[in-house]
Amino acid sequence: MSAPTAVPPNPTSADVVTPALLHSCVDSFPAYHDLITAHPHALAYGLGHTGDVLGWAVIRGDCEFIRRMLHEPGWDIDPNTCEAFHRPVIEYAAAHAKEDVLRCLLVECADIVHPVRLRGTNAVRAAIGQRKNENLKLLLEYATEGRNDRLVVNGWPLRKGLQGWEMEELESKGWDVPNLHFAVREGNMHAVKTLLQAGADASVEDLKGQTVDVSEILRELRLEGNQSHNWSADIINRGRLLFRNKFKMSSGGRLFS
Repeated sequence: MSAPTAVPPNPTSADVVTPALLHSCVDSFPAYHDLITAHPHALAYGLGHTGDVLGWAVIRGDCEFIRRMLHEPGWDIDPNTCEAFHRPVIEYAAAHAKEDVLRCLLVECADIVHPVRLRGTNAVRAAIGQRKNENLKLLLEYATEGRNDRLVVNGWPLRKGLQGWEMEELESKGWDVPNLHFAVREGNMHAVKTLLQAGADASVEDLKGQTVDVSEILRELRLEGNQSHNWSADIINRGRLLFRNKFKMSSGGRLFS
């Protein structure tokens, strides 16, 4: 993002919302709040290839901005429609952000009108591909809490109704396979173990009817004190603790839509 141009520090209704004015306000929530108060229509304005304002906050790792923007009364921001560098914010965060940013989106903002959805996204594969193993663990904790969402853990079957270009994009990234297949293909054994601990099904077949052989890894897990079951329970228990803490911070919230 280019250096901001000198603009009025406190936008008023008399100001025209130019790109320079918008860019000068998106690094500070109070400044952005003042801008939207004066120009409510500017809430729909984006930042070009960078994405939208929420996406820019995710890129910068600004958890306070994210929390305040998603909880601001009357703004009704849907993070599932927001982007960072042409990618859904949850996918970008899974691949590139620190764990606290991902936690902010998933947990601290779980009580908003439109909570972040993992089902139908490529967030898990993005974390695997970038070897963001702590992010992967958090994603799986979120997926296995309450819903025990096997579709998110397995990453299979693929979302229905994919357009041709969407399928081509998945194929180009190697994401047209179950999560476990992708982790094995990437040689990310830490991710393979984490997926198995979360209950990923090694018998799931890809589009070619093939499965992955993780028998050696399963044997290794059993040799390490027969911990595969305990690890699976541990990741679920950590998720429960995570969400119990969330309820202590926010009253009246619902974890899932």
